Amino acid sequence: MKDSLKEIKLTEIIIQETVRQQLGQSTLNANTLTGSQASSLGAALNRMPGVQQTAYGATSSAPMIRSLSGNRVKILQNGLSFHELSGISPNFSIAVDLGNMASIEMHKGSSTVLYGGQAIGGAVNLREQSIPAHLLPEKTRLTVGAEMNNHWGHRQTLSVSGNMGKRWAWNLGGFNQQQALVRIPGDSKPAFVYQSDIDAMTEVAAQVHVDAHWVLDKSLFPYLSKLAMERLDDPKWGLTADDVYTFDRYYMLAGKAYENPVNKDYIAGQDGNLPLSHRVVYGIHDYVPVEKGKMPNNHASSRAIHAGFSYFLKPIRFGFGYQANEGDYGIPGVAMLKKLEHSHNHNGSMPALHYDPINSQALAHRLQADASYIQEDKLLKEVLIRYAYHYGDDRELLGIYRVNKFNSHQQALRTEINLQPLVFWQVKFGWEETALNLLSDGVKRYLPSAHSRETGIFSMQHLQWKNLSLDLGYRHDWLARKVLKADGYQPGRGLAGGNLNKRNFSLQQFSSEISYTCFEKAYIKGKYSHAERAPALNELYAGNDHFALMIEENGNDKLNPERLRAYELALGAAVGQLSLASNVYLNNYQDYLYLGHTGMARSGGFPIKEWRAAATTLKGMEAEITYQSTWLKQQPWQISGFMDLVKNINSDSNAMRRWSDGDYMPNLPSSRYGVSAQAAYHKLLLQISVDKYLKQKYLGKQINPEPAMPAYTLVAARLEMQFTWKGYKLLSYVSGNNLLNMEARPQQSLMKYLTPLAGRCVALGMRCNFCISH
Repeated sequence: MKDSLKEIKLTEIIIQETVRQQLGQSTLNANTLTGSQASSLGAALNRMPGVQQTAYGATSSAPMIRSLSGNRVKILQNGLSFHELSGISPNFSIAVDLGNMASIEMHKGSSTVLYGGQAIGGAVNLREQSIPAHLLPEKTRLTVGAEMNNHWGHRQTLSVSGNMGKRWAWNLGGFNQQQALVRIPGDSKPAFVYQSDIDAMTEVAAQVHVDAHWVLDKSLFPYLSKLAMERLDDPKWGLTADDVYTFDRYYMLAGKAYENPVNKDYIAGQDGNLPLSHRVVYGIHDYVPVEKGKMPNNHASSRAIHAGFSYFLKPIRFGFGYQANEGDYGIPGVAMLKKLEHSHNHNGSMPALHYDPINSQALAHRLQADASYIQEDKLLKEVLIRYAYHYGDDRELLGIYRVNKFNSHQQALRTEINLQPLVFWQVKFGWEETALNLLSDGVKRYLPSAHSRETGIFSMQHLQWKNLSLDLGYRHDWLARKVLKADGYQPGRGLAGGNLNKRNFSLQQFSSEISYTCFEKAYIKGKYSHAERAPALNELYAGNDHFALMIEENGNDKLNPERLRAYELALGAAVGQLSLASNVYLNNYQDYLYLGHTGMARSGGFPIKEWRAAATTLKGMEAEITYQSTWLKQQPWQISGFMDLVKNINSDSNAMRRWSDGDYMPNLPSSRYGVSAQAAYHKLLLQISVDKYLKQKYLGKQINPEPAMPAYTLVAARLEMQFTWKGYKLLSYVSGNNLLNMEARPQQSLMKYLTPLAGRCVALGMRCNFCISH
């Protein structure tokens, strides 16, 4: 048996979920994903225009599309719903093996016709390779890889695939990843959280105690209340020394007016708008000690295995796959299990309060089966049937205590039929069914056990006449949400899901797109969408402390569905080796669902937030430019640039919303621009990128004005070298992220007051590939 060293280049095969590639869609191939060396899905997609990451700790990060994430960005695997709980809470990390991805399809903007209401802000479709899509040209293909970095992290990967006879293909693989220490530049918390003018909401978010006392400015009051002085020592009146001072010259007693004594400390002629009291700060202390240069509670470990096979009998293919993922990771935050009353000693010391770190554990098993019929030259071009069963065990831990546990059982079934009745007309019909049983447990659970079911039917039409094309799509969804009340769940105070009523929704989705191509060099596209999204389980029924978000979360079972009218215009051109693309978008939301501040917090606990609905306008733009050429002996090189910005605007007239949240939604991602270059020279490949994140100008409120994080620049580089050793093909690389070791606190990150992004990270890795042809 001889190892074949002949390099065989395969044409990448991607079966599109849509009738055609539509506006806002793009695909990252396997080589791009492997080269990113990202530790999370959000980090892998972060440099796409319009896409940033939630940055929820060292290795837990989801994609944020045009400022939207969570329940508005649907994560799919091979076209089927994947890990629904990741939309409910960012600590439920999306555990994916990026090394097992054939590609990732990005859908920026509303994709509800294809994937339902949860894709109202976009969708991410993971095209993983557990189920082989085609037979290999070799009998067996093996890839092994290893990487280590200066953050005491390491990663190992294995993938082996092959053919059995002429009709069977199989795949087996997995990975192991550990992260023991994440270094950061400087302090974990920004300097302003230790300043005396820190507001109450930032104080809680930054997890610091401000030992302070409010002192009355006695010089502003011209009189002393005689009645208050007489009753000051009587406990039934509950008066303090500050109650003695008054602006009233007279007091009434038995129907007669008597003059109050004059305040000798009064200073006449002062500005009447001066505050009546000022705060004296005795000290500011962290809930728990933090170490300079180290991300708090940053441990992370994850591992996964996958296996699958396919049977090919043209034009039919059957496939079956299995995956298992396990993870254990920390969140840079702490909390108290038992709330204690706060007290001040005014001597620089704080009462003995016990805080525990917040951690997450996750275990998932997924079975998936699919069947396809593909006949390109017929009226019936394609039939796809896919089924998946997903079991998840997600846990939220506070120290050794399991405060939340969610066992999820999710099933999804999707059928698609693609037709071409005429040369200029393509049609897609589809049906989709998803069911989720969520069983909750834990000493402080914030969600009851619940059931959710969704059924959708959809159709998409594509018409092409010369350089003009038209796409139309329609979908209708029926959804049901209900709580399993018999499990002993005790909702918290506030709204806390109301009466936990069952809700049924009927939703309509519509999209239209027109495109015109000029001389095969330029294009213009316009799109209009109407989309609707039903409230998710947490938006309806949440109550009690949500430790991972460090808030008390209250749902509202009376919420209406979100409704969206979306407009988008795109322009692009390709002239020689230069290509340009840009687009602008405007999204008008009715009943936009968001977590609003109440301005209150339980004693010793988290700030209280509740799910609300209000009109919101989202608008922004994206642009990218690429130039490709060759240099020494026809070696390729490329330089590209991009920029994006987004505004999430409060367009509601509700006075409460303007008071609590301001003119913009808080935690908006910053505007940014970046440039990257890559060049190949024989067996060497060099890649460099520089991204500038600007200081946010469009700030919201969290009762108090939201602080703006400083601007920062991220520099990354990667050098690859291919070589042959003892008959094996090897790829070695050295890569670096945040090479300037800058303090980077993304404005959109809920962790920005507790930790910046990781500091300078340099990784060394190697990947070995070999094929057996016989």
